[in-house]
Formats: sequence, C-alpha cells, structure tokens
Amino acid sequence: MDKTIFALAGRSGCGKSKTVNFIYDLLEKEFEITDKNLERRYEIEGTFKINGIIFGIASMGDPCTDLRGRLLALKKQRCQIIICATRTNGETIDAVIELRPSYQTCWDRQKYVDGESAQINNNKKMAQSFVNKIQCLMEHNTPAS
Repeated sequence: MDKTIFALAGRSGCGKSKTVNFIYDLLEKEFEITDKNLERRYEIEGTFKINGIIFGIASMGDPCTDLRGRLLALKKQRCQIIICATRTNGETIDAVIELRPSYQTCWDRQKYVDGESAQINNNKKMAQSFVNKIQCLMEHNTPAS
C-alpha cells in the first residue's frame, strides 16, 4: 500500500479538530481497531491499526503547535496512513508537503458554515467523505477523488 496522508485544511474555528475526531469515530464503528496508542480529549493524536495497517492521527493543526514534529514522529512510527488537520497556508501546509515523496497527499478543505448545528452536520459529512477515501485506499490502493 502506498503511504498516504489525508490532510484537512481550513481556517481557524471551522471544525477541523472535530472532523478529525469524527473520522476516528467512524473508523472505529466500521473496523476493528487494535494497538491503540491515542491521547484523546478535545484533540486526538497517536497511532492505531486497522487490518494490520498502521494509522497516525493528529487533529491539532494550528500554527505554533509543532505539526511538523508530530507528523515526523508518525512517519518514524511507520504509519502507512496519516490523518491530520492543517490551516490553509503557512507552516502547517509546509509540514504536510515535507512528507513528500514518502507520502502521497490527499487534500480536502473544511468549510466554515454559519450556525452550530449546520457546522456539525458539515463536519460529519466531511468525515464520512474522508472515511470513504480511506476505505477505497485500503481496498484498491488508491484514494477516491
């Protein structure tokens, strides 16, 4: 399987961290997760396995949070799939780009939606889209567009 990083970019306050948490929740419902080594409060970070595939996850994608260091640590732990949040430009985008060519990158953009319930629904739809792409990668070695 090609190593892939699934990166969710968005502005501050648009629900990136919540969406990354929703992604994990959906994966946990769909698959048996083993070898969990996660820290989870509001943010989620760490590693886990699904069907022997090592996943890394990092929801804290704001500037000055050392996303680069966390992604390099996940790479060092031999994660085959990494899920993370980033801002729309700057150091967090650069941190993801630095993983090339070791990792393919699958980008998506988190939208800001007015209204809390509308934003949560949007976050859940985005999470499902990511999970669909991850499933496609696991089954066919290529993320769905």
